[in-house]
Amino acid sequence: MKIFLILIAFSLLLSARDIHVGKDAASIHARNKAAQPGDTVHLEPKIYRDCAGFYDKKGEPEKPITLDGHRATSEGRDSIDVT
Repeated sequence: MKIFLILIAFSLLLSARDIHVGKDAASIHARNKAAQPGDTVHLEPKIYRDCAGFYDKKGEPEKPITLDGHRATSEGRDSIDVT
């Protein structure tokens, strides 16, 4: 039973990804399509003018989608919406 639980925990860790806007996704909006539960989206420390909302995407209680701003700034008409 312990081996089974260890394998499940290990597979959950493998499924989580780091997505870097500018490297893995061209924009914050593009990362919205790529992010899955357990992923962390990393922004470059610059000014963004596109939407940072997580519309149509949801994490799970033990596998949230994390947005790490790294001191990024959002300007323009769309604000950061994490609901």
